Amino acid sequence: MARMQNALTKQLTDEHERVDLKLREGEESVRKIRQQREETGVQLYGVQHQLARMQTTFERTHDNYNIVQRYRTEAERQHEILQRQYEGKKEEADEQLKRVLKAQEELN
Repeated sequence: MARMQNALTKQLTDEHERVDLKLREGEESVRKIRQQREETGVQLYGVQHQLARMQTTFERTHDNYNIVQRYRTEAERQHEILQRQYEGKKEEADEQLKRVLKAQEELN
């Protein structure tokens, strides 16, 4: 009977050690997962802040682009006006030159 009791005790002790080892492994796995989750959270926090900074920079850049685009549109409009004025004045000058040359020819 003592042999059987010793065998059962050994079997229960071995089972207890196996379950205890499995429990410690499970707890270690949970600890690693929690640590990984925390590290991922920290990384996510940093990336979110970086994204916010980049969005702000993008918005400022886009606003600057819109301002430059308005200046360019206005400059192009002014250029067209000046170009038409120049062409008109050039035509006037050409006409006057023709009249002067014609008058000079008539005098000679």
